[in-house]
Parts: sequence; C-alpha cells; structure tokens
Amino acid sequence: MKYFVVDIRQPRNSAHPKKRVRQALLSLVLNRQPKSLTALAELTGRQAPNLSRSLWMMESYGLIKLKREGRNVEPEVLATEFLIVLNDPTVSEP
Repeated sequence: MKYFVVDIRQPRNSAHPKKRVRQALLSLVLNRQPKSLTALAELTGRQAPNLSRSLWMMESYGLIKLKREGRNVEPEVLATEFLIVLNDPTVSEP
C-alpha cells in the first residue's frame, strides 16, 4: 500500500471552498479521465492556466500524475482512497 502525507492543518475549516474545488477536480479526473488539460478545462469551465496550477499542486502531494507527451499534459489519479489519522504520536506539532 502506498501512503501519501498531506498537510491539512491549513485551512482548518473542512468546508473551505478551495478544498471542495480540489476534491471535485480529483473526482472529475478519476471518473471522466480527460486526455488533456484542455479537455479538463472544458469539463470544469475553468481556464487551463488556473487548472494546471491546481493539478501541479496535487501532483506535488502525489495525488495525481501529469503525463507529459510533447505539449500535451494528461492528468491521472494516483490516490483514490484516503486514511485520515488524528493524534498520530509519531508526528510532532509545529
């Protein structure tokens, strides 16, 4: 099993609009499997540059992979299940 560590301390509110948008984006990539950022932009109604910033952030966390072939970038979901561990004794608070 592959584990991904994502810092969720900020923002504290789980209903934060950006978090919901990113969750919806991850779900959309998983379910619709767009073959390019342009196709994903059409599905979301967002502009490709804004979309690519969100995707690159998710790629840095290991949630997705951006497959590059020439000028085409195809998003692929890597993480489909999440385990949230609260009060992990091996993690120190900042």
